[in-house]
Amino acid sequence: MNSGRVLVVEDERIIALEIVERLENLGFYDSIIVSSGEKALLQARELEPVLIFMDIGLKGKIDGIETARRIRAEQQTPIIYLTAYADENTIEKAKTISDPLIYLLKPFSEDELRFAIDAALNNQAISETE
Repeated sequence: MNSGRVLVVEDERIIALEIVERLENLGFYDSIIVSSGEKALLQARELEPVLIFMDIGLKGKIDGIETARRIRAEQQTPIIYLTAYADENTIEKAKTISDPLIYLLKPFSEDELRFAIDAALNNQAISETE
């Protein structure tokens, strides 16, 4: 079993619930869902999650890229971007602004999810030892 909370920032409820279900299959039983960047900022501060899944195309005043940038300015929680569109401009903007670790293109398999989590958490562990 994995430990620690996972913050899922996704404005499409069905997708968010599917992600949580897959996380539970992988042993992450403490996931919190929020649907906006503003809520994500508050929950990231309050919960100090071990991992964040961030939809790039959030509705609301701030998108996922800006939300991730703000979170990374305050804490080093690994962020895995979720996107339905892998256009070059969006990916480049995300890399420039928020230094993401991993991108998952929706829809994704449970194996892809497992790989992304392992990569993000292993990279975080390496960063903490440097």
